[in-house]
Amino acid sequence: MIDALFDETKIKVESIMSEALQRSNVIMDESEKYSLKRSEETLSSYTEIAEIESRKEVSKSEIDTRMQLLKLKEAYVEKVFEESCKKLEEFTASADYREIMLESIY
Repeated sequence: MIDALFDETKIKVESIMSEALQRSNVIMDESEKYSLKRSEETLSSYTEIAEIESRKEVSKSEIDTRMQLLKLKEAYVEKVFEESCKKLEEFTASADYREIMLESIY
């Protein structure tokens, strides 16, 4: 009779241990799936943020380049204007200019 009780108890303990192991495995599987899903979501989020930041940096670089080109163009225009003014002053001080002006008056 004691052997029967021990056998019955042993069977119940084994059953409880088996059930606990199964539940543990289920919990581990669910936990792994959740962790993978969260890591994929996090990675996706960071990838999206990185792409946005990358586009911002490219746009900023394009704007900076355009500004530098605009400043360069403005400097060349100023230089050409100054050179034109200088040439015009030289021309108006020349004898040719006086001659042209006298001819146009008469």
